[in-house]
Amino acid sequence: GALGMENGKILESQISASSALAEDHSPKFARLHNTFNPSAGNYGSWGAKTNQIGEYLQINLLVLKYITKVATQGKNEVGGSQWVTRYRLDYSQDGTNWLVYKVYTYNIFTYTLKSGNIDRNSVVTHVIQDPFKAVMVRFVVQEWSVHICMRVEVYGCSTQ
Repeated sequence: GALGMENGKILESQISASSALAEDHSPKFARLHNTFNPSAGNYGSWGAKTNQIGEYLQINLLVLKYITKVATQGKNEVGGSQWVTRYRLDYSQDGTNWLVYKVYTYNIFTYTLKSGNIDRNSVVTHVIQDPFKAVMVRFVVQEWSVHICMRVEVYGCSTQ
């Protein structure tokens, strides 16, 4: 099931990013279904400081989990068109060495770029064909609309 972005089981201290546009776009706002609430300093998603390939959102699960599915959303802001259209999924089993989620397609090993969002609020999910063990997961941005903004959930189960 869901590992806790939306329900808060994953703490703010476990969510980080390569950069943030401002405090009101900080990684803690990257929870799936987080709602735009500017009076509370919440602009409805994580937003990267710069629009460049390689910006990432990182989730530290603290313990090894099998990752079975991921979900993404764009920025929840009326009138905005800010979301990630393609991303790569990186993961670490020790917090130091990073691997790229990849699958075989017609006998070719490919780094699978996930298709992301096409609007503000639709949730796009990707089932991981070959679940992997990870303690950290990164959504590494490859393409985006207007500005890099994301809300996410990670799904999985115990490795025990």
